[in-house]
This record gives sequence, structure tokens and C-alpha cells, in this order.
Amino acid sequence: MTVGAGGINLSSVSVNGASVGIGLNNVASSGGGAIALGTVDLQGITTFGVDVGGTLGAALSFANLDIGLNSTTGVAFDLNGSTINAAVTANDFDVTNASAAGASIGVDLRGAIGGQVVRLGDAAAGGAISSIAGVNTGVFLGSTTNLAFTYGDGESVTDKNSTLGANVGIDAASAPVAGTYNFQDVNLTTSPGLGFGVGKIHFVGASPSGDGTGRDQSNLATLSTAEAASVASDILVLVNNGGVISAAGTNADNTLVLGAGEQVRGFGNGAINLALAVPSTIQLSSNSISIIDQTPDGAATLTTGNGSNAITLGTSGNIIDGFILDGSPTGAARGIKDNSGGTTTGTIISNMTIKNFLTAGVEITPSANTTIDHVTFSSNASDVIVNAANTTISNVSSTGATGIAFDIRNATGTTTLSNLNITTNTTGTGIAFGGASGPQGTITGTNVDVTGGAGGGIKVTGGNAAITFDAASFVGVPDTSSGTAVTITGRSGGSFAFAGSVAANGTASGISVSGATAANTVSFTGAVGLGTVSTLTGTAVSINNNATASTVSFANIGIVTNSTTGFSAINGGTVNVTTGTVSSTGAQAVNLNGVAAGINFTSTTSTGGFNNVKLTSVTGSVNLGAGALSGVTGVGAVAFLVGDGSGTAGTGGTATISYGGTISAGAGFNTVNIQDHSVGLVTLSGNLTHSGASGSAIVLDDNSSSFTFSGATNNLTTGTSNAIDIIDQTGGTIAFQGVLNIDTTSGIGISLSGTSTGTFNFTGGNLTIDTTGGAGFRATGGGTVSVTGTGNHISSGNGTALNISNTQIGSGNGTFRDITS
Repeated sequence: MTVGAGGINLSSVSVNGASVGIGLNNVASSGGGAIALGTVDLQGITTFGVDVGGTLGAALSFANLDIGLNSTTGVAFDLNGSTINAAVTANDFDVTNASAAGASIGVDLRGAIGGQVVRLGDAAAGGAISSIAGVNTGVFLGSTTNLAFTYGDGESVTDKNSTLGANVGIDAASAPVAGTYNFQDVNLTTSPGLGFGVGKIHFVGASPSGDGTGRDQSNLATLSTAEAASVASDILVLVNNGGVISAAGTNADNTLVLGAGEQVRGFGNGAINLALAVPSTIQLSSNSISIIDQTPDGAATLTTGNGSNAITLGTSGNIIDGFILDGSPTGAARGIKDNSGGTTTGTIISNMTIKNFLTAGVEITPSANTTIDHVTFSSNASDVIVNAANTTISNVSSTGATGIAFDIRNATGTTTLSNLNITTNTTGTGIAFGGASGPQGTITGTNVDVTGGAGGGIKVTGGNAAITFDAASFVGVPDTSSGTAVTITGRSGGSFAFAGSVAANGTASGISVSGATAANTVSFTGAVGLGTVSTLTGTAVSINNNATASTVSFANIGIVTNSTTGFSAINGGTVNVTTGTVSSTGAQAVNLNGVAAGINFTSTTSTGGFNNVKLTSVTGSVNLGAGALSGVTGVGAVAFLVGDGSGTAGTGGTATISYGGTISAGAGFNTVNIQDHSVGLVTLSGNLTHSGASGSAIVLDDNSSSFTFSGATNNLTTGTSNAIDIIDQTGGTIAFQGVLNIDTTSGIGISLSGTSTGTFNFTGGNLTIDTTGGAGFRATGGGTVSVTGTGNHISSGNGTALNISNTQIGSGNGTFRDITS
């Protein structure tokens, strides 16, 4: 048909109950003839309201176009497959459907070409609105569509009053690559349709409302209905309409099962804002959707039945946001669980409260690219279990976990922890990095505060990850706990660097490092306080480098213990302390065995133990500062021991050693015993004391290094034992620079034997040796001896007062005020 120059002009068209309301097929124009149909009212249509086929060459206009379908398959306005060579306009456009939506379509533009204007709406801003309701698809586009299409008035500044009330507003799953498609007059409060990065939105309540379809907040679906209707990339919005939403009994599996890309959202963080991926040819009023909560109640609560999981994830891309997951009162197992079908990737969990789950709040094993942000966990067995590549956990609060709060297994890639505040139950563990392979890759902690329970604060087991926590971080355990603040075991390499503060007090323990299988580094560059608030009765520092070249370092450590060793490092590697203090009541303060040391304590105090200080096979330097050592107990006990105590060759080590505190021992014990120390100056600058009927005060055996004893006043009462007993010294210089007050019965006051090449200088003056039967000063083994200063005195009862033989007198001579025997 050809429309003549005069056109076709009708004031109104009315049709009711027809299959096709208006059909135009291959309509041409002559002389610019157009079709103007005025007010058109098409009702009860079962197939097509307006159907344009073939080529349209004549302009087609409607003053007001109302189409009422009565069909599950009908199309209100059909341009499918047509060529549009002239403008098509309707100043007021409305579609309804009296039947079920089925597969019905409001506007079908698939395959329509020609590039011409198709406008279904008033061209004037603020004019008549356009509406589509009751159909399955509002506007259907195709990849080959090429039109200049506008729905509504085409602008969003003055108003956005046109509506698309279809199950799928715009189907752009196959988006056009040519033309333009303007929907700016539509205020998007739900998904625009398909092809926009989000699928259909289903609104869910604890009980249904309205028609129960879930199409909006006035027509809420049950979770069972929404789960059955949803597919990949859809969104379930949980609405708090006064009850608890439960996955128990839903679709026979007691869990909400998600597809790939599917989201579950709520209003716990206010409006739900969804970013859209809008095809370049389509213009919307916004590239995001903001869904406002129409109830006053905020976050909905989702739960499930006993032993079940509330949500089961899809394979990838799930977003869980803005509601409460609660495992009580039925005893649900998990809030969120993987689908056991392989690695779950790209899960985002945000703005949530997750509580009261008997196994875990979140368990994703294995997982990749998991993000957990702004989540509050409380009273779960575990909060998070991930078997994890590239995990990000931020802005999280955790309280009351009875097991491991954050169980991060087999970490690879980059693991980022920031702004975490964790306080476990008394039985809990704060963070555990473990798994069969242990942590690998890079793990970074920023402002991570951990207070663990009996399971400890932070645990690292195996792996070679580079792990760092910044200065704003904290780890500790309560003073009533039996847990350990930091435990590092079985490392195969890598590093652990903690720049924040570490605290353990009371019955807790501090830091344990053990079982490495390869060299690794551990450093604490922040303040470490162990027992500094309330005295520690657990283990303070225990390091066993397992014969690896590992390094453990402390920048600033304070230790106060009762009945437990203060600082112990054994079995290889390097141990450094930049500054610190250690005080142990009734126990050993320092035990170093087989390590390369860089130790600088400003104070070392011990009032008990078998040894106050024991240094065995140590290299490097050990500076123990000031303090006091006393109260050793046990057969053969030594207050200050260098060597293994059995004279084993080499066990004295080569360390440079200094201590400025007082050292005392009682009957049967040694004050100082240094054996097999080959090089490295040993300086003891505090006063030495020995009391009792037996036990030597100072024993130096089989050494070749130098010693300086510079305490101002040294009172050595040893009864039947030699007070100063120097045996087999081969080289070095032994200097006694303070006053020596020696009192024995049958013991020798000063005995130098087997000392073939050593130099022995007594320069403090006022040397006093009083014995009742033992020799006073005996040097018979060689070397060079000098006794200088004034007031030197020997009184040996019926013993030999002075016996120097096979020994050189040094340039300082041997000067005595008086000798009595």
C-alpha cells in the first residue's frame, strides 16, 4: 500500500477482542503522505496490538496509543524484522495485559532496521508518561536492531515518570551495536532487564505479600518461590517484613542455592546500590540502581534448620550483602558454604552480621578472590574458613569464636587483612595460617587487633609466605588464658614481621617459634610485653630454630615471669634483641644454646631455676645489662653458666658476653662457671657473692678467651670448695679488678692449675683470703700472674698461704700487705 500525499488521518481508532489491532505491511508513501491515527484504544488483543511488517515508508503517528493485551504470548507493539524508513511516534503510550505475563512482549524491536526515529512517549519534558505493565518483556532489542528509539520523553532532568513494569524491562542480552535506545525517562528501582550486568530482582520476605511474585516490595515472594524462579546473575533482595526468613524446607535442601553471579542483598547498609554494565548504544537515567527500603525495619534475618547451611554459593561471582545471617536457635551449621564443586571464585561478602553458627560463619574451600568487608561476626565456632588464593578481609569485627576465628588455609597469591578487631571466646584462636601446604605468597595485615583464647592469638604453621603486620596491629591473649600470643611452627622459608605490640600476661604464654624446615625470618619490631602487666606463669619466649639458618629478632621486649623461663632460644639460627628486660622469679631468665646471638638486654634478673643464665655454644654477642641473679637450686646448679656444665668441648662458644648485675649462689652451687669458651671477651661487672659451706664461686675451665671481673666488691665464702678455680686456661687475660673477699675452710682461696699460657691480673687491691686449712693462693700450672694494689692479705690457718710455682710473676709483681699461715 502507498499512502498518498494527503495521508491517512483519523481522530480515533477503537478495537476490542481482536487478534490484531492494527496491521501495516510494506506501506510506502507518495508525496510525503503520512498516517496519523489520533487516539487509538486497542483492548483484548490476543496476538498483535500494532504490527508493522516489511518496509514502512510512511510516517506513522499516534496522539495517544493504549494497548490492552489479553494473552500470554501477545505483542503490543511489534516492529520485529521490519525496515523503518519513516518516523514512528506516539505522544502517549501505554500497555497493559489482562492475562498472565507468560512470554508476552510490550515492544518488540528485534531485527528492526532503518535508523529512523521511533518515539513512544511525549516529546515535551514533563508531558504525558509512557507505561508498560503486565508483560514478560517490556522492550525487546536484538543485536541487529538499528533505530533511533526513545521511550518516554527522553530526558531525566525534569522528571523520570515513565515505567517499565515487566518481568524483564529491557531485554538487551543481545544488545544492538547500531542506533540509539533512550530510556532516560524511566526511574530504575529494579533491574532494567537483561544484558546490564544484573539479572532479575526478586524481593523476598519471611511471608509473601501482594501477589507473591517478588516483583517489588509490595509483592514479596517466599524464599522458596524466589529460589525456584531465580537463575544466574539474578538478585534476591531480602526484605524485613516482620519475621525471620528461613531456608529450612526450601526446595527440599534446607539451603538457599545460588547460581553463578547471583546476589543476595538486604537493606542493612541502607539503600541497595547496584552498578550496571550498560551497553554503549543504550541510554538510561543512571548507570546504577538505588533500591530504597520501603519498610522501617532495616536488615532482614536469614536462617536455616539444624545442621544445615543457610546459603550455598555458586561457582563464581556471588555477592552477599546487607542482612543478618543467624544460626540460632535451631543450630545451623554454616551461614555461607561453597558448593563442594571445585574452586569458588570472586565471592563478595559485605555489610553483614553473621552469628551463632555451629561450624562456621563462612566456609569457602577452596576459594579464590574472596572479599569480606564490613562484616560483624559473633558467637560462631569459626568465623571464616577459606582455602585461599587472593583473599581480602577488611573492616571486620569478630567476637566470641569458640574455635579458630579466621582459619586461612593454604593461602597463595596476595592475602590482605585490614582493620580487623578479633576477640575470641576463652577457647578460641584468633587467626591461623595453615593448611597442608601452609601459607604462601604475600600476607599483609594493617590495623589487625587480635585477642585470642586458649588456642592463641596468631598461629602460622608451615609455608613460606612473606607475612607482615603493621605498627597499628596488636596480638595478645588474656591473663586468664592458657593460650600463646604468637605461635610459628614448621616454616619452610619466608618471613613473619610484626610491627605492632604483643602482650601476654598471667597464665598465658608469649611467643613460640619452632620446627622450621628451612631458613626463615621472624621479627617483632614493636613493643613486646610478656608479663609486664601481671606476671606471666606461662612460657614467655621459646625459640627452637631446628638447626636451620633462621633469624628471630626483637626490637623491644619486656619479660616478667614466675616459675617459668624468661627467654629461651636453642638449636641454631640467629637471635637478636635490640633492647629489652627479663625478670624471672623462681626460674631461669635466659637460656641460649647453639645460636648466633645479638642480644642486648638492659636488665636481666632471675631468682631461681637450675641456672639463672645459661649460654651454650653461643656465637655473636650477649649483653645482659644490669639486674640480679640468685636463688639457683638443684645438684650442680650454677647461677651464671657458659657451656653445657659437663665440660663438653666447644660448648662454651665464642660469644662476647657482658653482664653488669649482681650474681650470687649458695652452698653447693657455683656463682659463675664458664667452660670451653674459646674467643670473645666475657665481662662481669657486677658484684659476685657466694655463701655456704661448699660450691666454688668462680669456675673457669678449659678456656682460651679473656675475662674481666670488675664488680667493686665480691664476697666469696665457699667452705670446702675452691673459691676461684681456674683450670687449663690456654691464653687470654683474666682480670679481677674489684675487691675480693674470700673465705674458705679446706677449700683453696684462689687456684690456678694447668694454666699454661694465660695471664692473670688481680688489680683491685684489698684482696683478702682467709682459710682455715686450705691453701690461700696457689698458682702452679703456668701462665703469668700479677697481684697489685694495696691491702692484699692472705691468712691460711694451717694451710699453705702462697704457692706460686712453674708460673711467671707479671710486671705488676705479686704485692701483699701480709701473709699468715
